[in-house]
Amino acid sequence: MGTHFTKRPRPTPDDLARERRAGLSIHRPADHAVTLEERLRDTGAAHERVRDLLKTHFSGNVSLDLTILRGHLVLELVLNHAIRFLTPVQGDPERLRLIFPQKLELLHLLGAPSDAAMFVTLELWNQLRNQLAHRFTYDRGLVDRIIDVNSEVPQGDLSDSKRARRLRSIGGFYAGAILGGVEGISVARAAPDPGSAPVGRLTRG
Repeated sequence: MGTHFTKRPRPTPDDLARERRAGLSIHRPADHAVTLEERLRDTGAAHERVRDLLKTHFSGNVSLDLTILRGHLVLELVLNHAIRFLTPVQGDPERLRLIFPQKLELLHLLGAPSDAAMFVTLELWNQLRNQLAHRFTYDRGLVDRIIDVNSEVPQGDLSDSKRARRLRSIGGFYAGAILGGVEGISVARAAPDPGSAPVGRLTRG
């Protein structure tokens, strides 16, 4: 039987008091059930929001510094959406107050597409963001490492404008691929008999 999705909130002391008065659990499964269609609609809305952010803040002639910072914000938002949609209980990951590496680890534990380049890229991107946020400078070697991880051949010596352009392309790809992968996993888990389907992988065009 497939996964049952729900928006059931975490029980609180007030819930306990109401349950005691009513003599039963107030969180009956049907009360907060989420259909697959509703979840796909929500993932579609998340996709649209990310596309709008990429179009508004992550396109055009954006400096390398801003590309790193804005890209990190977009990718963290994508991680939040992915975690939210990979859990049977659809809550708000921000309430967990996880830092970026913890969100990345949780994404793996929840069965996100198993793509080594994606995890390496996001880990390096987080290092760049932290360098820039705390030291006002960063190691361009990490930028080049991200680019090489996502290139079939080494890219050689690049200008900062070319680095920024490649980062925007890479960040946009992973933003879409992660949400697309999560959508596919939601469909598979909601199937009557998911069987033993292998963990998904990202597909590069």
